[in-house]
Amino acid sequence: MNEPGVHRVALYARQSKADAMGIDRQLSAMRVLVRSRGWEAVESFVDDDVSASASRGGDTAWARMLAAADAGKVDTVVAVDLDRLLRSTQDLITLIDHSLVAVTLDGEIDLSTGDGEFRATMLAAIARFEVRRKSERQVRASVQRARRGQVPSGMRSLGYATDGAVIEREADVVREIFRLFASYEAPSRSSIARALSGERSPGLPSTLTHVPKQSRTVAIERNERRLAAGLELKPVPHDGAWSPNTIRALLVNPRYAGYAVYTGKDAAGARAGPIVRDENGDPVRGRWEPIVDEAIWRAAQRRLAGQAEAAGSAGMLERRHLGSGLYLCDTCSSLVSAHSRSYRRRGHIARSRDLVEAYVLVAVAERVVDVEPIDLVPAGESPHLLQLRTEVVRYRARLRRVEADYDEGFVEAHDLARVRRSLGPLLAELESEAQSLVADEDLAQLLASQDRAQELRLAPLEVQRKIVATLYEVRLKKQSRGRKGLDPDTVVLVPRR
Repeated sequence: MNEPGVHRVALYARQSKADAMGIDRQLSAMRVLVRSRGWEAVESFVDDDVSASASRGGDTAWARMLAAADAGKVDTVVAVDLDRLLRSTQDLITLIDHSLVAVTLDGEIDLSTGDGEFRATMLAAIARFEVRRKSERQVRASVQRARRGQVPSGMRSLGYATDGAVIEREADVVREIFRLFASYEAPSRSSIARALSGERSPGLPSTLTHVPKQSRTVAIERNERRLAAGLELKPVPHDGAWSPNTIRALLVNPRYAGYAVYTGKDAAGARAGPIVRDENGDPVRGRWEPIVDEAIWRAAQRRLAGQAEAAGSAGMLERRHLGSGLYLCDTCSSLVSAHSRSYRRRGHIARSRDLVEAYVLVAVAERVVDVEPIDLVPAGESPHLLQLRTEVVRYRARLRRVEADYDEGFVEAHDLARVRRSLGPLLAELESEAQSLVADEDLAQLLASQDRAQELRLAPLEVQRKIVATLYEVRLKKQSRGRKGLDPDTVVLVPRR
């Protein structure tokens, strides 16, 4: 029996892979607080590798914690801070409805009182405001950078160094790809990709030879800089085949013709075109040397447009919206249809397309920062893949335990260094092998980028769609009448891995 007045505590811990404070350290700190107050820790609820934007469905620790509260097992929730506990103001309302007391390491919030509820609401709103403001600042900075014609950030394009200088040996490959594609008897994108992958057979361009995948080349270059700086080396992806989609992304890139590029959202939230324009509507020239003559670049665009038109006449027009053929109606599990301004399922939902797309892209950008190569391995649980996953989880858990013991003073610095030297190469080898299983060049390029979120925002629509489909099943719910803006709980992101 519990003594009267003794709080029955649920310890709630959550982390994404980018968090500095691991699960073990969160739980350890929370237990110290519970003991100091003479409370009883009933159970720990852990959502590991879960970002704040991920869905809180019935299979999450959050849902199990609420069930424990309904059963009368717990009356208090302890977390490291409010950001780990609350994903949105809707989560706050959920805690209030369950009459739970929320306690964080920096102070107690009693949600059964009006003052406590008000304070929690303000803190949740401020936290959400900071996230939105940071995102808006990043968008404004990217737009201004593009309008000044500065070199794009993120993973460097084939043919250009990170500072915008031309790499001639790569630029020659780019010029030949454009020349071939814009010629009268042009090879297909698939043929160009096969030639760059090192295939040699009749019908393939003989003027193109094997070129390593860009993701591998960039990873090697970054390791060279890390080695010179005395830093730990990162896994290098195995070489693999080029994909036709990668060739298309190269061909549509206006940067090769010398134009400034921005393909994210502008400061007003509208999707910008691939070529940045000034206040007069004129194209902005980039501060770098064009690799391809503008006439050849435009000839390539005409051929791509002709291919899209031909595909459309055959009923295979390329998707024009992020959620076309991807998003599901949560009521009937059928695909929603994309219209000029909305996603709809007749009789069930009609949702603003721009609001939903903006929310999904932000959520996926948060997830893609943390994603590991093994999370993008094509579906199919082979024995080898299962073993790989098991070993990665085991080594990561062991390393986290030793780091937690070091924080608590149970092990010395030299012990931690020894474990890191032992486990580091093993994890690097496993992660490198996992990355080699990512057969898709677009996904591999994303993994290799130092700024994955920016790489996602700048990616062509078809690449963004591929990444969304790989990471999440997106389900749309009906939103309450009269509700302005977007309720995050009506866009359910179900992780696929």
